[in-house]
Amino acid sequence: MLRRRYINATGAFAACAAIAVLVCFSIVAPLNAWKARGLEMRNQALSEIDRTQATIDRLKQQSEILAQNENQEFLWRAEQIGAVTAKIQTVVTASAANNGVSLRSITPLKAKRIATVDAASFRLEFEASLDQVTGFLKEIEYATPALLVEKAQFRQFRKPADDRSQPVLNAQLELIAPIYLEEVVAE
Repeated sequence: MLRRRYINATGAFAACAAIAVLVCFSIVAPLNAWKARGLEMRNQALSEIDRTQATIDRLKQQSEILAQNENQEFLWRAEQIGAVTAKIQTVVTASAANNGVSLRSITPLKAKRIATVDAASFRLEFEASLDQVTGFLKEIEYATPALLVEKAQFRQFRKPADDRSQPVLNAQLELIAPIYLEEVVAE
């Protein structure tokens, strides 16, 4: 009888131990796997943050170098956006006049950001012959400070009794010009 109780107690203990081991494997093992996945995802996120921060720091450094280098001829410089807009409009109008292009409108658009600099943006609408448009675009393309054609739309304009050798085009251009607004130091 004593032996039977001992065997029953040992069996009960073994059953409890088996249940504890099963609970351990069914709960603890998945928790450890979940923890390991969480730590791996955290490490990936931290390395992505470090990489992004390094990129931000590099871009800030490039921007500071660009702003400090006043000999960069491709930037339009002025103290205010209105002054730089007027300068750009004057150059575009003169270029159009030099090439016989009839400007209908120059409309300032919302400022943009290109690379590490701000840019003024304009929409031009004009009418000109193909050779005049070609000369105008060349002058804009080689302008210093820079003027960049971001978007262009051309439509051929036909008049009933037109016998010109060059087609007349209605055009719409969107230009961007990299700008740098210089800070005014109060005296």
